[in-house]
Amino acid sequence: MKLMDAIKPYVSLALVVLLTANLLSTINLTRSIEEKMNQLLISQNNTQKAVQENQQQVNNLSSNLQNELERQASLFSESSSVVTYSAEGLVVTTKLTPKEYNTDSKITVTCISDGKSFSKEAVQNGTEFEAVCTIPFCESVDISAAISTGEAIEQEPLPSIPCQTVLAFDIYSEYSYGENLLYFTVSNPQNSALLESIQKMHLSIMRDGVSVGAVYPVAITSLELPDSMKGTKVCLAYTADLSPYLNLEGNFQVVPKIQSTTGLNYIDDSMFQFEATTEGLDSFMTGNSWYPPVFHK
Repeated sequence: MKLMDAIKPYVSLALVVLLTANLLSTINLTRSIEEKMNQLLISQNNTQKAVQENQQQVNNLSSNLQNELERQASLFSESSSVVTYSAEGLVVTTKLTPKEYNTDSKITVTCISDGKSFSKEAVQNGTEFEAVCTIPFCESVDISAAISTGEAIEQEPLPSIPCQTVLAFDIYSEYSYGENLLYFTVSNPQNSALLESIQKMHLSIMRDGVSVGAVYPVAITSLELPDSMKGTKVCLAYTADLSPYLNLEGNFQVVPKIQSTTGLNYIDDSMFQFEATTEGLDSFMTGNSWYPPVFHK
């Protein structure tokens, strides 16, 4: 008993040392495992990133190769088409530089508008050829070019062109509390000639989707616009008196209705919204600014 009592402290100390060593070993092993896992995750991320970069390079090479093959297969080294507005219709100007051409050849450009074809022989100007086709107003135009030599004809499709932006109106508005007037401008950044197609315009006052009246705007000069609306762009400027509707109850929308010589109908969307109360205008916000023609309903 005396021997056991004598060695107990040493046994306890040895156990403590062994447990401490085991704990430290476990901690170190855990840290080592965590470090290995982090290194593995970093390695996986790097590998995944490298694979993605390689895939992107392959895609770029494939795209460049496809573009080069298309360019080599094309009849033309250069081609471009631009659509502009005119009172007679859309004017499609196509410029082409053929890779091979002789004096017996003829280049014809065909534009397809709503299923109808309009062809024009291109006129040579140096190494470039230009064809100008006037087509009816449409949502988009498909274009192709053909080189004919005797009875041999080679034809190539060219990129289609959307036409809505050429025919759309941009309308911006601002409200003047002191005058109870709505100022707004109508423009087209691509071609100001479109503004000449406007015959009549009124603002429909809508509540809960139902028209409750109309306001007929008064034309003003751009110099009469608020300073924040003045700019260098060509536009039509107007004011609209909303005072008959400011003491009514409810949410109202102001929707422009445009009658144009083009015969096109334009999107019915709000250019201005306001909350009216018996005491007058409570709040307002401007609506959309882009009003394209509607070709499909």
